[in-house]
Amino acid sequence: MLLAKLKDKNKLIKGMVLVALCLFVAVFLIMDSIKASKSPAERTFTSMGMDTIISCSLQAQDAEGLEDEIKGIIDSVAGKIDRFDVASAVSRANSTLAVELDGEQLEWYRQIFELQQLSGGALDCSLGNISALWDFNSQSPRLPKKSDIERYLDAERGFSLEHDELVLRQAGSLDLGAVGKGIACDAVAAALSGKSQRVVLSVGGSVLLFGDGEFSVGIHTPGGAAGECFATIKMSAGFVSTSGSYERYFELDGKRYHHILDPKTGYPAETGIVSVTVIASGGLTADGLSTACFVLGYEKSKSLLEKYGASAVFVDEDKRVFVYPESTGGDAISLGEGLSLEITDENYKLAAGEGQ
Repeated sequence: MLLAKLKDKNKLIKGMVLVALCLFVAVFLIMDSIKASKSPAERTFTSMGMDTIISCSLQAQDAEGLEDEIKGIIDSVAGKIDRFDVASAVSRANSTLAVELDGEQLEWYRQIFELQQLSGGALDCSLGNISALWDFNSQSPRLPKKSDIERYLDAERGFSLEHDELVLRQAGSLDLGAVGKGIACDAVAAALSGKSQRVVLSVGGSVLLFGDGEFSVGIHTPGGAAGECFATIKMSAGFVSTSGSYERYFELDGKRYHHILDPKTGYPAETGIVSVTVIASGGLTADGLSTACFVLGYEKSKSLLEKYGASAVFVDEDKRVFVYPESTGGDAISLGEGLSLEITDENYKLAAGEGQ
């Protein structure tokens, strides 16, 4: 009998113990210490949403009101992109092949389309049918039939924007899982614009850092315990996203199958990379790039990262760390202006001289 073991860290779960274990799924956030003051107020909260853990630390005059606003924004985004919610635009497009979009959603799809094009298809938000075949959320995972994968893979996929309509080429194919959490971070950032508030928001592996001063972002140790980090990024306000093969996977007959699929094969991407963290100017961009770069691997990702002016940290199966822009190392590894990386776990080493 085949032995299968499912480890789905992004699945909606019950029980406070499991919530605690999942709290730091992809990125462990460390917010710089803030001097105590009576005003503005500080507040932290943790909740569930978008099939993941949402955690937030904020400092604002009306901290409680801001918490409610942030939760409302995330719920609104989720209601538009959840493929399993029959009322969402994504679900309706999957059923009818065409759906009218408002201006905000049109901008999302314009950005997605561009990223898909520039990545050479490494990011592909039309793999919904193939992802469903893998069913990484199942308690009894199994390998899909190759013929079923090829049936959807060979059929025409993708989408186009025609005036204010989203038009799909394959029913059931649209899935924004690779960019949705980044979209939520963008929406919250837009609402905060112009306000003197400080917010650290984590929606699964996508992170928004908003406000003045320096932030510290811990990068989760691939496959490590909750809260375990191998490195820390020092940066100002911005967006960070991590994609890893350890997030959702199952093991079958001694082989691991993770959820990040290669659009060219319909099978889990195999580049030797286990984790990619991207720092970019937008949440959707960071989220989408982390997936695309995972599929492409380090060398093929550099030109794409350059086009977006983004920085990235790659970790391979041998615990070697590759960075872009390239760096010669030192105590503080430069990732660009105002960005630095410190590797805090001695088991991980900068791969200087090997693609660096």
